[in-house]
Amino acid sequence: MENLAELGVGGILCMLILQTVLPYFKEKMQSSNEDCTKAEVTLNEIAASTQAMSAILVKTDSDGLPLCYTPRSLTTAIESLAAGIEKLSDKVERLN
Repeated sequence: MENLAELGVGGILCMLILQTVLPYFKEKMQSSNEDCTKAEVTLNEIAASTQAMSAILVKTDSDGLPLCYTPRSLTTAIESLAAGIEKLSDKVERLN
């Protein structure tokens, strides 16, 4: 901004616009990264709880009998939930 006398009106206007717009975009990018980080933490929590639930459902007693009755629909629901979480985490990773 030292040589304003050498710039024309368009150059000065361009510099003022850039000084105003650049901080706005920097702020937007930072808030976007924070949102992605929050989403990633949430997805990791969901994945951990799903894995814990799966570990409980596959436990057996000393005779090999399951400790929990598991209808097939629950197994299918958990598998589709895991696939959905994987897709979401892939999308979050691509945003970063």
